[in-house]
Amino acid sequence: MKRLLWVVAVMMPLLSVARTDTAAVFQHLALGRDANGEKVMFKFATVGKDVKSFFSFGADSRKITVRNRELLTVYDTETMKQTSSVEISPLAKIISVFDDGFLVLKDNDKLLSTDFLQPHFYSYKGEEIWSSKKRVFLNFYKNNVLVCAESRSNDGKYIAFDTPTGRELWRKTMPGNKPYVLCSPYIPENDSTYAYLIGNNLIRLDIRNGDVLSYPFRAGADIGDFRIMINLNPFDRTLYARYFWKDGNAPDIVELHSNWLERGDSLFIADADNLYCFNRNLSCLWKAALPKGMGSISEIKFSGNRILLLNYGVGFVRSGMCEYGQPFAASYDVTDGRQLSVTLPDIKKPLVGGVYADDGRVYWQTRKDFFHSAEGDTVAYKIKFKAKSSFGWSKDVRKYVVYDSVCIVRDGALQSIKTDGRQLVVEVYGKDVNIVGLDGQVTVIPADEAYFKDVSEYVFSTNRIEGKPTHFVAVDPASGKIKYTFYLKGAVHQFEDGDILVVSEQGIGYRKNEP
Repeated sequence: MKRLLWVVAVMMPLLSVARTDTAAVFQHLALGRDANGEKVMFKFATVGKDVKSFFSFGADSRKITVRNRELLTVYDTETMKQTSSVEISPLAKIISVFDDGFLVLKDNDKLLSTDFLQPHFYSYKGEEIWSSKKRVFLNFYKNNVLVCAESRSNDGKYIAFDTPTGRELWRKTMPGNKPYVLCSPYIPENDSTYAYLIGNNLIRLDIRNGDVLSYPFRAGADIGDFRIMINLNPFDRTLYARYFWKDGNAPDIVELHSNWLERGDSLFIADADNLYCFNRNLSCLWKAALPKGMGSISEIKFSGNRILLLNYGVGFVRSGMCEYGQPFAASYDVTDGRQLSVTLPDIKKPLVGGVYADDGRVYWQTRKDFFHSAEGDTVAYKIKFKAKSSFGWSKDVRKYVVYDSVCIVRDGALQSIKTDGRQLVVEVYGKDVNIVGLDGQVTVIPADEAYFKDVSEYVFSTNRIEGKPTHFVAVDPASGKIKYTFYLKGAVHQFEDGDILVVSEQGIGYRKNEP
């Protein structure tokens, strides 16, 4: 979601009682260096000891919250004025920080927090502006509208609130087969009117009035009403069995769809059966059938005038991931959906990752191994390599993460090293990056030299290794040159106007953009 620009902690407990406003004492400190190696000065405020988390929202907001021991403190970063300080309630979840207050989900009637909570809105003085007694599941918020599901049962009942006032804008039951509560909505970057919900219908939702358009879509699958279900976790190859009952309107397996792509006025997405091209009114311009019975969770991207689709052969159930469909890769003409190629690997083990390179090479990742296929081939060749960095194994994460590209610093600018027909970019999780050739030869990029796109659009960072400082670079959007460099324990965010916010273990730094 574009409103979420920079977060160190996504959720944190929140508030009940306000304290008096105070002005923070700030200093001018050098927190980074510019392209010439000169110190870059920031207006800096110390936030004290035992900082638990920082939290910042909003494209234009310059407010940041700091959780410190039992208090949540709000700072205006431009002035370094402490605008409020409030006591923390362990049962509340902060959802957003706006210019005029906090949006919170909490439930005073329950001892334990759940996903279904009551929305509350507080001013920065700690006063409750409005609340609802209705427990809801937060689906999304955009442009001061809070859209929530009213039930766990996937019955399609939704309610929307005007965030500043709490006024109910609309209440609606979605038509036909319902959107799935657990499928993330698509929020177009440059469209303030609509959101798109995913289920066994695609639904275009007018956020302010609740009007909908819909199109049939298969993002889930059923496997019966009562059974013993055997799941295979592809990350650790463990089998687990459980009794399984049908739960409301939600299908047994969900998220059988791709990401969204935008180009001009067209939107692209795949479900378990087809790749679609829609206009903004959700009219289908073309659709292309996927290999029959093979569709699952997939990923799509543009490559010139082609769409590259990588299908992983897995889906999600309530207890985790399971095998569904089959792995394959395919390419399509972006103008009419004509299938240009299909790649069917002879891999029997479940996939946990992969990359479809722009030049056609397809890389497949299982829990232990990597394979590659030429575009259109039916053979997958194993890449025999040994990483030069150790990894403390955990069944909960992948040992390796594959990427389209990684960046390094060369001649004052970021240079991209891509996965292509000759090599695969592989991160040893949280550590070094290995550039792996098809013959298994490895070139290592040390962890403190490999840069990835950060949450902020023009900020790149190395891996955040616990207990160690992280390298950050802020890139000039016009020239592509590195404008500022930082080395600290914390985070860096660059706003759209070029202002920069830095947080560290010691405090908050803010710098206005200089022409």
